[in-house]
Amino acid sequence: MDREPKGFAYFDALWQSFFSPGLYVDVAKRWQGIGFLYLLFIVTISWLPDLVKMQIGLQAWHGNAAEAFIRQVPAINITDGVASASADTPYFIKDPKDGKVLGIIDFTGQYTNLENTSAMVLLTRKEVIAKHSSSETRSYDLSGVKHFAIDQTRVRHWVHLFVTWIVLLIAPLVIVFTYAFRMIQALIYAAVGMAFANWFHVKLTYNELLRIVCVALTPVIIFTMVTDLLPMFRTFPRPLVWLIHLAIALWYISFAVKACAAEPSDFPSTPSASAPLA
Repeated sequence: MDREPKGFAYFDALWQSFFSPGLYVDVAKRWQGIGFLYLLFIVTISWLPDLVKMQIGLQAWHGNAAEAFIRQVPAINITDGVASASADTPYFIKDPKDGKVLGIIDFTGQYTNLENTSAMVLLTRKEVIAKHSSSETRSYDLSGVKHFAIDQTRVRHWVHLFVTWIVLLIAPLVIVFTYAFRMIQALIYAAVGMAFANWFHVKLTYNELLRIVCVALTPVIIFTMVTDLLPMFRTFPRPLVWLIHLAIALWYISFAVKACAAEPSDFPSTPSASAPLA
């Protein structure tokens, strides 16, 4: 009894999607599902370098700039809506890199707003004034605060929590949004794939085309991952980058459909129980 030809797995597709006609035949004829599980897999993989880079950057910031900022924070107490501090005011908290004033604490009345200052926040006896944008400033009355205390130890703890958890909290969000975008893209490209199928005179169902497209997007996604990490590509006009992505995607979809048109006779034409669920 002839053995079933060896198929391709997810990790094979990561690199063989760049050049292997057999992979695309396998995806069309042996893989199961519509390709969206594989798409989630490759989207998640593509975000890992950026997330690791972000975490490393945060750790470096935590050990240098953040600590220099924290050392400037005086002990602040708010009791029954009235603020006090361990430092004489006006007191300025500055950017350790360039000396730019980021925050002001003033109980003397010298500063009553953020106009003509570079500060983003001002604490007075009875209110906090914060700059939300270049054109919007909001005031928060402290009269409802019974007791609140902050010092360097507490700020250091908050910064530590931020550095520890922020990437883990952001990761699912960026992956979900990217995945949703790629799913919409795959649905549209699968319709384009039908035109390629007619052109190459090959019968492929929409689900087969959808699987093919999800794998054919691998080179585009990896190309995007690499270029996002290299500063030289960040200067490229975005419309040009999008056109390059479109051209790569269409070329690989046509390559995949053409491969199915020349399908080897020993490939089964129905999904295999041992094939990946995509």
